[in-house]
Amino acid sequence: MKLTLLLACLWLDYYFDTGARFRNQSWFDYYIQRLKSLFGSHPSIWGGPMSLVVILVPVFIIVAVLWSIAARFSGVVELAIGFVVLWYCFGPTNLQESLVHYLKKDADVAATEQEVKAAAGSLINPQTFHRSVTELVFWQAHERFFGVIFWFLVLGPVGALLYRMISWLQENAARLQAEFYPNFSNHVHQLYWLAAWVPSRLAALSYTLTGNFMPGFDVWKNDLVKGNHCKEVLVDSGLAALTTESAEQATREENLKAQAVVQRGLLIWVLVAAVATLGHAFL
Repeated sequence: MKLTLLLACLWLDYYFDTGARFRNQSWFDYYIQRLKSLFGSHPSIWGGPMSLVVILVPVFIIVAVLWSIAARFSGVVELAIGFVVLWYCFGPTNLQESLVHYLKKDADVAATEQEVKAAAGSLINPQTFHRSVTELVFWQAHERFFGVIFWFLVLGPVGALLYRMISWLQENAARLQAEFYPNFSNHVHQLYWLAAWVPSRLAALSYTLTGNFMPGFDVWKNDLVKGNHCKEVLVDSGLAALTTESAEQATREENLKAQAVVQRGLLIWVLVAAVATLGHAFL
């Protein structure tokens, strides 16, 4: 069932341009505010890491209960809930949506470049725009697909939604810290590191397998030993797999090659999931 859901969601996401307006994640803000209203401003809850537990556990319980009830009630309902949750969790942020437009749109490239610059802000270096976009392609592919897929395969729809929430908290940690406590941002980053460590390394490895293997694998292996940040591992391995020129010489062609590496990496993950599913079926 998981393989079927994964294939269906990837197919729908690839062939239909369903943007952030249909998979808006702004309800996370509303959800957090409702929790704070429900539990009050108790320091024991919101003054430390317990706040992350209070934020994430209700989501885990609600989705897990719905999934369990659906599994007992009807296979069709179970499939429908799983599809909706996974498809929603693939939903792009404004930055990811801008990257999709830029990579898909052959006409009016200059306009989509401005769209990416506006969405990425300080993440884009105007002097090395195309190299910055390449780095964002490798990193955002993990945030949108690989991290979600990994936890979906491990924990089902519950895992996919939890990873999406942790990723959202990571992106908004600095903004939310004022509402919580001084170390909130650090604790969110640590939680994200735990959730993203394995899938980011596997995604980076898939980049090396679909690009220039030896340079990419050497970089991947070195980063694995050093324990670098997830984003660094993804970017370093992806760039090495492309065998890129200097940042100043990067072009839009490099961006499209990076996208192709990501798409081939997704294909590897689907094939591995298919083999695992068939192996489980025959055991």
